[in-house]
Amino acid sequence: MIFIIELSLGWTPIHHAAYCDHVPILRLLYNKHPELLEQMTEDKLIMIKNKENSFLFNFSRKSTPLLLSSTSGALDAVQCLVSLGANVAYKDASGHTVIHLAASNLHTNIIEYFIHLNNPLVPTWRILVGLYNLFIIQNQIFDYLKI
Repeated sequence: MIFIIELSLGWTPIHHAAYCDHVPILRLLYNKHPELLEQMTEDKLIMIKNKENSFLFNFSRKSTPLLLSSTSGALDAVQCLVSLGANVAYKDASGHTVIHLAASNLHTNIIEYFIHLNNPLVPTWRILVGLYNLFIIQNQIFDYLKI
């Protein structure tokens, strides 16, 4: 048997719409309440516990709708939110940007969009090179530990 315990939900309709790529709902919510564009989620802890193991996951660390759409690969939602004026330079509580979240979830469509957007607030190539260098360093450490 699996038990799921949620603490502090923190997602509003605009967060769900962004994550699930529902552009009409994003536009409707923005037209009624423009301040929702930068609304942050609460920190959300979910503990999943079963008979063998206990796991603790931490999701949505002060994310905006734009960060959530980048996380899920929702390109139409990303384009919509950027066109509405979402803060493309925002970082979540862990310091992750739209590029970090898209890259960590292998959403190349989001990365490609920001490359073509060429916004100085989103230094896409610099972030990608930094992630690549981190990957190389981690692999060297793992190779060293295997010896």
